Amino acid sequence: MRFIRRGISAIMMACVLGGLAGCLTIRPSVQAEICKMVEDALTVDPDTLHRNADRGGGHAQMSYSLVLRYGLNGAVVDKALADNYREQATTARGANTTAVAGSDHLRFVNVPAYTVTGAQAEIAEECAALLASPPESAKLSTKLRQGVCGGVDNYRHLSELWVKATS
Repeated sequence: MRFIRRGISAIMMACVLGGLAGCLTIRPSVQAEICKMVEDALTVDPDTLHRNADRGGGHAQMSYSLVLRYGLNGAVVDKALADNYREQATTARGANTTAVAGSDHLRFVNVPAYTVTGAQAEIAEECAALLASPPESAKLSTKLRQGVCGGVDNYRHLSELWVKATS
């Protein structure tokens, strides 16, 4: 299962980096799971996220990046520092050895291991950007149909948290 998940992450990464919008549809349930990083940015104390991010927690680094980008829960907006934490979050953390079957042999390759892939970071950032946009935005219904933020119900939940975190 780990190999399959990494393979899907690699495909998602290729879609995001290649600018091939819509080349892979990610189920809303998967997007909702990824958006737990957004929920943490909205609900966890920024100082706690900062400490956990500095300890090397990839999810905390991504959540703290969102806190800094949008000034959530009283944090000061610092886009350069937000970019730095996002980069840390999406940096490979070692490698896993995976067996690849050839026609007459078995080959072992090292596959980078990520806590947060670039594609997952893009999904979290797209959700945060949607939450930050006006609720009457023309793109809202389209994005929610695509599963952004994990769909309508999860978006509603996150938007309530967004209001609290930005007021």
